[in-house]
Amino acid sequence: MNKILFSFMIVILLFGVTACKKSDVNTKVITSFRTGIGDLEIKFLDNAPPAELYYSKDAQFPIGLQIQNKGAERAYGVIALNFGGHVTLADTINAQKDDRDANLFKIAGSEGSFLEGKRSQNPNGDLQVFTLTAAPSALNPQSEQFKSTVIATACYDYQTEFTPEVCIDTDVYNQKQLGKACKVQDVTSSGQGAPVVVERVEVQMLPKEKGVAPQFTITLKNSGNGEVIRREKYREVCSQRVADTSVIFNLAYVYAQLADKDLECYPKKEQVLPLEPAAGEDAIYGYARFKDKASTVVCRYNGVISKPEGSYVSKLRIVVYYGYTFSVSKDITIKVPLPKSRPESAPSGPQSGEVPCDLVAGCVQN
Repeated sequence: MNKILFSFMIVILLFGVTACKKSDVNTKVITSFRTGIGDLEIKFLDNAPPAELYYSKDAQFPIGLQIQNKGAERAYGVIALNFGGHVTLADTINAQKDDRDANLFKIAGSEGSFLEGKRSQNPNGDLQVFTLTAAPSALNPQSEQFKSTVIATACYDYQTEFTPEVCIDTDVYNQKQLGKACKVQDVTSSGQGAPVVVERVEVQMLPKEKGVAPQFTITLKNSGNGEVIRREKYREVCSQRVADTSVIFNLAYVYAQLADKDLECYPKKEQVLPLEPAAGEDAIYGYARFKDKASTVVCRYNGVISKPEGSYVSKLRIVVYYGYTFSVSKDITIKVPLPKSRPESAPSGPQSGEVPCDLVAGCVQN
């Protein structure tokens, strides 16, 4: 009896261990979504708009958009719709108009004013779906069909954050014989869950009389499918109210900290935008101008880390602030129905190619 009871307890124990192991395998804790390339994804819903439709006086058709934030940061922005020729907007249904520009539609998720990025509670990012109706405008009845294109353009405020650990070493010339806590080396990354990537950080220790001043050369890359714009100008871009693209497009702001101390970043605003006065908060930002989808900014420790500090690992925080814009489109063919034809009357005379009976010998006319 005791042997049976003992065997039963062993089986129960083994089952419990197996169950625990299985639970451990199936449980995955995600600590950060700031990896890879992340961005908004916009697509038209199936058959909204349809690829083909027939024109009629009261015809309307749906336009449905699905917007998902597949990046790691919040997106604040708007959508602009352009229908090309032969199509006009009929009703906005559940599309929320922008507070400042009634011709634009707000990008908004469950929070109402922004579309949240990937989080542990929502690893896929916020999803927004809105629908409208449109109508084909008056067409030339002499034509059989017309082509039109529905274009949805997203313009939004976004950011990239990168927080690598870097080595600080006050012994630039390796005069100390003792072992060091770390080695100064550059940092590379394939992405931080955003369209603009901090691709590389070159780490340097600039020698000073009493220590060193760390300097970081930051290489940025636009790895997304859109264009970088100034974050505060996204509405102007979507509403096509941009007079000078050189002061709007391909510009981002860079902010950096080393162990919670602000770094001074270059180039400054007056170097990139000489015609615009610099505000107080502009002093700490570096202004990145992208060329061929890449840019470089230098951020420097404004002070000295003294020699007795030795070598140690510290956290570097880099935040890139920018706007972003891209478009998706779908073509529509609008066909004009053919007019109903009247039945032809029966011919009264001889048909074409038919010889009259009285001209044919032996012909007897009925």
